[in-house]
Amino acid sequence: MEAPVQESVIQLRFDNDPESGWFKRQLTRVKFARVPAKLKVELTRTDRFGGPSSWVTGPLRAKGNVFHSDLKELPIDGWYIGKDSRYNDKQLVQSLVLFEFSSDRAILFVHYFKDFYLLNIEERTRYAVAFIQDQQQQGTA
Repeated sequence: MEAPVQESVIQLRFDNDPESGWFKRQLTRVKFARVPAKLKVELTRTDRFGGPSSWVTGPLRAKGNVFHSDLKELPIDGWYIGKDSRYNDKQLVQSLVLFEFSSDRAILFVHYFKDFYLLNIEERTRYAVAFIQDQQQQGTA
């Protein structure tokens, strides 16, 4: 399966603030409101059916979390796969999200594939791995 086109991916960098426990987004020229300015990684109760052991959330608002995604580990060290869901005119729109943690967990890169999502988990995982390998060959991951 081919890796996604580079231009369709929005990449954001977050730095860990150990005092607050939040990853805070680095200021960039890219304005992208779907992912909030700070994210927190939280442990979940691992489900006996193989559910995720952690998730990423944004700050709470009156209607719930601004951003929420499960973290499912990929076969490449430090990489996790997730998704973002939203409703657009009562239609569910999902986007693939890849999370790349530095080896010391001090930096988090979020790779956001806006309005792109594969429903089949195996296809989604192959697609993510192809993207990561492509990034590694280019020296950007």
